[in-house]
Amino acid sequence: PIKHNSCDDMDSIRLQAHDMYAMQDYIDAQFGGPGKGFYQIVYNPWQARKVINAGKMAVIMGIETSVPFGCTMKLDVPQCDLQDIDRQLDEVRRLGVRQMELVNKFDNALAGVAGDNGAVGTAVNAANFLETGSFWDMRHCDPADGESHDKDQVAAPEISAEQQDALFGAIGELFGTLHAALPLYGPAHHCNARGLTTLGEYTIRGLAKRHMIFDPDHMSVKARSAALDQIDTMGYHGVVSSHSWSTPDAYPRIYQEGGFITPYAGDSTGFVEKWKAHLGWADPRYYWGIGYGADMNGLGAQGDPRGADVPNPVTYPFRGLGGVTVDQQHAGERVYDINVDGVAQYGLYPDWIEDLTKVAESEHPGDGAQIQDDMERGAEAYLQMWERAEGIAPDSCRNPGLRRQVGEVQRLVHRGMTTRQVMTAVGQPYERLGSTYAFCARRGGEPRVMVTVRFSGAGRVTDLRVG
Repeated sequence: PIKHNSCDDMDSIRLQAHDMYAMQDYIDAQFGGPGKGFYQIVYNPWQARKVINAGKMAVIMGIETSVPFGCTMKLDVPQCDLQDIDRQLDEVRRLGVRQMELVNKFDNALAGVAGDNGAVGTAVNAANFLETGSFWDMRHCDPADGESHDKDQVAAPEISAEQQDALFGAIGELFGTLHAALPLYGPAHHCNARGLTTLGEYTIRGLAKRHMIFDPDHMSVKARSAALDQIDTMGYHGVVSSHSWSTPDAYPRIYQEGGFITPYAGDSTGFVEKWKAHLGWADPRYYWGIGYGADMNGLGAQGDPRGADVPNPVTYPFRGLGGVTVDQQHAGERVYDINVDGVAQYGLYPDWIEDLTKVAESEHPGDGAQIQDDMERGAEAYLQMWERAEGIAPDSCRNPGLRRQVGEVQRLVHRGMTTRQVMTAVGQPYERLGSTYAFCARRGGEPRVMVTVRFSGAGRVTDLRVG
């Protein structure tokens, strides 16, 4: 209610980017100067690896907003054009943004949204009307898999027109009078009739042109399906579902495009079930790992505790990812326990991951170690997706059709090349161990011959060995 800054979405993005750099500068100052702090904003996967290898946190800037580039609409009339999109795509890329969604809570000139459920959906739908001049065009749909639909709305016969008017009346007191006939939706399930627009298609092409990562979360099923059709046609690998605002029909397609997925974190038992499903969707042509999407904000619920009386609680201290010993966190006199507090704050995600291993192991022996391994592989899977978004070909061991003759690899790779130059020439390596990269090649009647490239401490090729 007290507005200190502009409510324009793009002004907010510019301010947040400024503040992210200010935080980086502040942390650097505590550690002795520029580039020395643990928090480093990165702009490409090679820079990210350098930061990570130095034991620091690589931070990738992304955008999730309802009105990107001023692309709202008023009574179906777009309030932006192609020039606005190009100009501001260039601007946010200069700011450091490398990943973004096209929509968040409101329909806009780029695409329709998935909406929100229940009473929250009613409130957001009211705001959608105030922003665009129309409510969501949610229609009854009957998806074949029973899951790939948009967020179900409060609808008849669950609620009468009078009840819904009363609900919208209460919302109207918060937002101001709604001068409109209020929607009364039919029975579930619901799908937004608004899909991907030509401006949305243009934005996706613009992201790919600039090697920026496209996140289809929050789009309507119709819009996301069209967007993934477009990604497939372009052969673009830079796609991520960041926090489960996609649907099950999309996840196998994202993996098939060489993309990466971080399901919504939530409670540990539910996340283990998501992990099992994603194991089945993974595409063997690409290195696979999984991350988590915390979606930490006012409407994003975090993981509930399983309880201290379960037979397999987290016990402190424990050995976390990377072999780090994790004890209970203290804040003044407050002592946190994942078993009774759940994810009460960001710092408890290591404890939450340990809880995942407990749940997975109790369901099937060996799964505890596997889910931990797959979580550890998540950052690498993201970076490899990002390399492909930069134009690097997938590795030829998992993709036999991309294998070159040994002699060709020997001609293309020579002393002094950087890791990036080597990958540009022959694609992603199958293995990256210490100072060596391993690739697959062909030789005569041998369909698979390993070629090992060794690098110096400065990251330059020193020699190449076959076999």
